[in-house]
Amino acid sequence: RVRELIRACGVLYARNVSFTASIVGVPATAKDQEYAHELTQELARASYKERIAFTGAVRHEDLPQVLAKADVFVNLSLTGSLDKAVLEALIMRVPVVSTNEAFESLLRPVGLYIDSVEEEVVADAIVRAYGMPIDALSDTVRKTHSLSALIPAILRVL
Repeated sequence: RVRELIRACGVLYARNVSFTASIVGVPATAKDQEYAHELTQELARASYKERIAFTGAVRHEDLPQVLAKADVFVNLSLTGSLDKAVLEALIMRVPVVSTNEAFESLLRPVGLYIDSVEEEVVADAIVRAYGMPIDALSDTVRKTHSLSALIPAILRVL
């Protein structure tokens, strides 16, 4: 759903919102490579193209430095699973905008869960998230999703 994020950036640009966006990761399959190619072609025609960068892969050990530079983390996934990247961003105290239902109960109360990937909705959520203090949310994630919390939970099941 990178296309939807890019189009939301177009809304931000049209609203004269100052932003830059880094799209982190690399295509995993031939279909993903095709999609990435379509996106780069679409972005090349956009007036805000210089504000968006495809940064490629990031080594896991370098992720904290990347997240430390972020003001907002956007996850438009529909996996329904607790994406580790979202948890890592929250632990680093970066507000997360997400459509992933696995995070609905955590993010909806603070207005960061969205039900739609319409570019206006995504852009509104990004603006809402910018500068939002999420210390309590970050502490909750740290307490409930750390290894020290996960291991006892697994052992109870076993």
